[in-house]
Amino acid sequence: MVGTDLDPEQIELAGKFNEKRWNLRFIEADTTRLPFEDDEFDLVISMKVIHHIKNWQTALGEIRRVLKSNGYHLFNDIALSSTTSGLLRILIKNFAAFTFNDILDWYQKEAFKIEHQRKPVGSILKHFMIVAQK
Repeated sequence: MVGTDLDPEQIELAGKFNEKRWNLRFIEADTTRLPFEDDEFDLVISMKVIHHIKNWQTALGEIRRVLKSNGYHLFNDIALSSTTSGLLRILIKNFAAFTFNDILDWYQKEAFKIEHQRKPVGSILKHFMIVAQK
């Protein structure tokens, strides 16, 4: 298992908390340019990270690239309402402003099969989960 983060301090912290687990390694990596081979992983889990990436489609494309055929993406994040998303796209340049439907549309375009979804819960920041198979 490999954990990634763009922040070297988070990588160091993860290593300290998991130093006795031989099957884990942590590396500094940019989700829009993952340092892995095509079709390398059976499962990719992204937990509340994609909303931090302005080019979220590129990040999801990288996840798609590194997933094996029939591999799964467990995607847990926050989405915005259509109104809030539209405003943030104009006002904030370094934040991914997407709606739940934007994510579902991306999966459909990329021919993923949605195995499970927990629709957004919340008011402004809507927490959701999707399990999709490549």
